[in-house]
Amino acid sequence: MSFRQQLARQTVNLQQAYDVETQRMTQQWVAEAREKFIQECEAASQQRQFSCTMDVPRPQHLTFRGVPDDLLQQQMHGFLAELGF
Repeated sequence: MSFRQQLARQTVNLQQAYDVETQRMTQQWVAEAREKFIQECEAASQQRQFSCTMDVPRPQHLTFRGVPDDLLQQQMHGFLAELGF
């Protein structure tokens, strides 16, 4: 294997590891947002409210990694659908 091929392979492997880590970070952010949403809704329900709102700021650490806003929005819609909304 030539030096150029070694560099190319190393770059591909590092990019794949970076992508896996970014995916893990995205899943963690979604799980945390989901848990916070559940807590907010339960608190509103205990106060006899029939609605709940929650602001979710854009996660800068994911934006920095190039995660597009539409992907984050899809993830949010997914957990809302899971919860029956």
